[in-house]
Amino acid sequence: MSTNGTQLPSHNQTLVVDLTPNGSTSSIAVSDADYLGDPPGYEDIVPPEVPPPPYESLTGRVREVHKASNGTFDFIKNVVSVLWETLGSTVILGITIIVPICMLGFGLVFMRQCPKSKYIPVFLLVGGGLGIIKQLLHLSIRVRRRIEDRELEKLRQAPTHTIINCFLSSWFVIGSYFVYGVYEPNYDPASKDNYCNKTLYLFSFWLLTSIYVVLGIATIIFVGMAIVGTIIGFFSMLCGTKESE
Repeated sequence: MSTNGTQLPSHNQTLVVDLTPNGSTSSIAVSDADYLGDPPGYEDIVPPEVPPPPYESLTGRVREVHKASNGTFDFIKNVVSVLWETLGSTVILGITIIVPICMLGFGLVFMRQCPKSKYIPVFLLVGGGLGIIKQLLHLSIRVRRRIEDRELEKLRQAPTHTIINCFLSSWFVIGSYFVYGVYEPNYDPASKDNYCNKTLYLFSFWLLTSIYVVLGIATIIFVGMAIVGTIIGFFSMLCGTKESE
């Protein structure tokens, strides 16, 4: 009898084992009844209808991408996509949590300190509050262990996220009008109606400006990757046509 390439003693065979320090040997009788069999496999323990555990590590995802990629260029493109989803999403998640909290705080602290544009604190309050609610909804999805539960919760929250995203997009445009429309206010409290707290205004101004900059950079990167992908696909098609001829 053998298992996993190892010869096991059959019934009535004698196994000789060195049991003493001086090199002497002893004989132990081993029968088939002592052999308990191979350890159970994954299929024997887990029911077939239960999906296998997810392998979400960065290394595992890169290996899967390598197996599924068609050529070097496709592999590089897919790896970049994986890195962006993994590292980029972590950075973005941190920013999207910190920024709404700061917006809410600035709106509360400087509520009545911008007569020049009294809606700037309101813009920060509403935007920050909805941003926090949005992140809490995301967090309620991420804390769920099973992938099926996450997907189900995403479907449940989809209408709410759509409404919040549409409102925040519109609110972003309205906030741009509130902030850029009064550029640049007087930072001297003695100016009364033309006054706006410098910290409040500069925070709002650079917050909006940085978002516009990030959107512009993301658009350029997206368009550039689309152009490069099109060029690579075109040359790959040409090479394939030449090889077929």
